[in-house]
Amino acid sequence: MQALSTLPLLGDAAAAGLPSWLWIVGALLLVGVGVALGRRSSRPPADRAAEARPAVAPLPAPSATPAREDRPESERPVAINETMSLREVREAKRVRLTGDFKASDEATTEMERRKGRTGAVEAVELSLQPEAEPAPTAAPTAAPTPAPAPGRTMGSGLEKTRGGFVAKLGALFSAKPKLDAAAIDQVEEVLFTSDIGVKASERLLGALNRRVAAGEATADEVWPILREEARSILAAHHRPLVVGEGVTVILVVGVNGAGKTTTIGKLAARFKAAGRRPMVIAGDTFRAGAVGQLEEWAKRVGCPIHQGAEGADPASVVFSGLKAATEAGADLILVDTAGRLQTKAPLMDELRKIAKVCDRAIAGAPHETVLVLDANTGQNAIQQAKLFSEVAPLTGLVLTKLDGTAKGGAVLGIADEVKVPIYFIGIGEAVEDLRAFEVSEFVEALF
Repeated sequence: MQALSTLPLLGDAAAAGLPSWLWIVGALLLVGVGVALGRRSSRPPADRAAEARPAVAPLPAPSATPAREDRPESERPVAINETMSLREVREAKRVRLTGDFKASDEATTEMERRKGRTGAVEAVELSLQPEAEPAPTAAPTAAPTPAPAPGRTMGSGLEKTRGGFVAKLGALFSAKPKLDAAAIDQVEEVLFTSDIGVKASERLLGALNRRVAAGEATADEVWPILREEARSILAAHHRPLVVGEGVTVILVVGVNGAGKTTTIGKLAARFKAAGRRPMVIAGDTFRAGAVGQLEEWAKRVGCPIHQGAEGADPASVVFSGLKAATEAGADLILVDTAGRLQTKAPLMDELRKIAKVCDRAIAGAPHETVLVLDANTGQNAIQQAKLFSEVAPLTGLVLTKLDGTAKGGAVLGIADEVKVPIYFIGIGEAVEDLRAFEVSEFVEALF
């Protein structure tokens, strides 16, 4: 319509005397402009706005050669692809972004954070400084369970005893290459001032005198002579504790402080490890601390305990405990008793009563009566053993705290005079340190 409206103007131009070809060209131009304007008016506004923006020049090619394959492999860029992970992006010092690249969402986010741009680029090489991985958070772990204390060796357990009379004998023998009468007198003094005991000392001296009389006792032969005689003393009545089939009752006696309750706990642990079903009876009702200590050992070992009221009659507690133990299926019953001082007759009488009650509850009980002695008491241990044996026939001994005393030689005197086997010796605090007494092992560690 706009083109037709221009015809009057062309007529005016012809009337003005313009050449005919000129007004024809002008008419054609006007028609073309009108057609173009008509098409533009019919297009959407968005298309018209896009044409209004200036044209964007294409990205210039990078000045540096993208590949540069002459560089070491470690310096060559890594091409990002759809399988590239966040870790690979972080570890790469240089990466190559190619057109319409794809990477994991995490890797793309990392590129955006570190370079501020991602998208379709053409062979653009970027240098990235690798970032350190955050230190992994250690998973919480339970506090390690302390390993059980290993049992001590016999040598370390008797170290203090060897530093006593044994060390004195060693110094004497070193100064006397060959024993004579004067040297024997000095040996006699050392032995009798130790805690070996009179009878055991006389036996050791007798063995040395016989060798001296035969002209055989040189300094090198002294220790073998002492070891041989010590073995003879200890082996005369030695036997191990043997627990047979069926129910076995072990009555444990001893004075306060000898380590009686601790010994019961360690014996319970030892027998349970061997497959027995132990139970302990707290027959020491006179001292509340004894019941609590035995209860702690029972929990530690995992065996049942029978106890009565504080101050209850010990014999009645033991009787009811034996009945309860048999009903519970226990096959090893350890009975604790009060720390009865050998100088107090009423307490010793009470011990006789307990021994009789045991037999009433279980025929033949107690099957073992074990006396616990503190090795620190030395010669006094021999007197304790003699007096306790008058109340209840002793079947065995346990010597405790040998690791803390220089009086370990008293073992020789006790074995020689009491004539009761030594079942166990204590050379430390761990359960494993209650050791079954072995004659040869003890003698070799002592001398």
